[in-house]
Amino acid sequence: MLTNRRDFAVLPAGSMGDGTAVDSEARLYVSSNPGVEVFDKTGEYLGLISTPRGIISVASAGADKKTLYVVGSGADDANGQSIRQGPQQTAATIYKLPVIAQGLKGRANNAYDVIR
Repeated sequence: MLTNRRDFAVLPAGSMGDGTAVDSEARLYVSSNPGVEVFDKTGEYLGLISTPRGIISVASAGADKKTLYVVGSGADDANGQSIRQGPQQTAATIYKLPVIAQGLKGRANNAYDVIR
């Protein structure tokens, strides 16, 4: 049973969060429809990493964990037409973004363990 519930952060109006990632400074990256929303360890909104498509997943990767991979909802073929394949009749676009902040080297149990 959940008790003592409280908001950690609030997405801007019109944003709908999906996946999350945390960096070594406890910043929280939330995938959303306008891009990747970024919050500091206190829950203060730092800004948006804008993307051409709504984002459904986000993760830090690479040898130094300084690459943010984000998965966009949908993809186009070489002619600019939407790709319609698979059971959901859609595709995904993967963006590779170099970042200054280092992602977590180990694997945290969850974002709360890193932030508190």
